[in-house]
Amino acid sequence: MEYNVLATREHNCRVISCVIYLREDDNIVESPLIWGLPNGAQILVFRYIVIKMWELPVQDILESGLVGLYPLLPLAEGGKQYHVIDTMIEQIVAAKQWHLLSFSHIIAGLVFTQEQDHEYLQRRFAVFEDILEESWVYQEIEKKGLEKGVKQGLEKGVKQGLEKGVKQGLERGLMSYRQTILRIVEARFPTLTDWVQQQLNAVTDLTMLQNMSVSVSLAQSSEEARMALLNILQNKNGILD
Repeated sequence: MEYNVLATREHNCRVISCVIYLREDDNIVESPLIWGLPNGAQILVFRYIVIKMWELPVQDILESGLVGLYPLLPLAEGGKQYHVIDTMIEQIVAAKQWHLLSFSHIIAGLVFTQEQDHEYLQRRFAVFEDILEESWVYQEIEKKGLEKGVKQGLEKGVKQGLEKGVKQGLERGLMSYRQTILRIVEARFPTLTDWVQQQLNAVTDLTMLQNMSVSVSLAQSSEEARMALLNILQNKNGILD
């Protein structure tokens, strides 16, 4: 609803809001959202379109021609098949929408979880490694960046001391994760940017940063993103405002 109001005011036109549920869940909120008084009087009724990815056939998404939706194909009905991944990659590459490859890899990794699936995905996306390294949402490449940072730090540590080298490598990895999270937030939930940056400055745990990156990627609203991040931060550092 927040984005609907902001977009309506900024563009002075009617805005249709959609809520896309990526995975089946018991807490799905159907339209409309109704705010009422204790006496039953309704003071606000907000209607929106609900899209449940697992009920949307793969073919419908492909026939839409909306390349931006193709990374979601693995989550669609009938999407957990290797040939769907092949088609998804081919279509994204044909459209030269390189930035969608990293998001596709992440989403596919949430659906294809077996060891053989992991090997298949790594093999299919490996040919685009140079392109993926430029993406800000690609978790696996960020992890590789961490490993490179540690290695470079160790090599430098031969001259300046092993301990200093390892520290520099870890710092580069932490910085890489923080930048990735901030870029996702800036693109999807700009109103949270300042708050998230404040929280990230105090996080020095790589696992926490990994979890935060996944959470902001999957969140469907700024409030959901904020609550998910608070959850992670509270588990480690106690309750934050």
